[in-house]
This record gives sequence, structure tokens and C-alpha cells, in this order.
Amino acid sequence: MIEESRDRGDHRPLPFLLIGNKVDLEEHRTVAKSEGQALANRYEWLFHEASAAEYDGVDKSFCDLIRQIRAQRRVISSPDFASSCSDLDSQDDEGASEGKKKHKARKKLSDSSIHYKRKLFGPWHHS
Repeated sequence: MIEESRDRGDHRPLPFLLIGNKVDLEEHRTVAKSEGQALANRYEWLFHEASAAEYDGVDKSFCDLIRQIRAQRRVISSPDFASSCSDLDSQDDEGASEGKKKHKARKKLSDSSIHYKRKLFGPWHHS
């Protein structure tokens, strides 16, 4: 898969994202963060660590991948989706707890995803 991604006719490498999952279970770690980062650097991939259980770093990881894809393809991003990804990076809501901020960002991204699925596939597509 790695070599196939590099052997494309247009000579642009495909954007890849390597995610170290279960970051919330540090005591059970089998791969050091430095190893994951080194592999990502070797192939010029993005690297993030995340916890699906705690929903920590998941949205940011995929938003960064989408940003890289869009930058590579020079596609103008939609204001709604760009806004939802930008919200994940901002920490300006000082009154909200971390959990509320994550829930709000997750909800906005989810709503945005539904909007784009309907835009792409029509109103019959349900998520």
C-alpha cells in the first residue's frame, strides 16, 4: 500500500495519517510515541495520537488530514466544514468544561458531515 501510494501517475503522494490509538491507556502502550512519529516522518505522513474512548484528538486528526488533502488538491473548502474544523483547534470558550467543548465540536462536525452527505448524495441519504 505504501509503495502503491507513491507510484501514482500524477507524482503527488497521497496524504496519509498514522494514528496512535488508545492514548488514554498509557500503561499498556506497546509502541512509543517516538516510534510512531519516526515512521510518519519516514514516509512524510501526518502523525497524531488519539483516544476513541475519550474522544480525545479524533476530530483534530481527521480535520488535519482533510486540510492536507484540500491543500494538495487546492480545493476551496466549504465555510461550514472549515469552521467546524477550526472550532476544534480553538480554546476560546473559557466558560465551558473540556467535555462540553469536545461535545460541542463533535456535534458541529457531525452536523456538518450530515449536511455534506446530503449535498453530495441528496436528501435520501441518511447517516
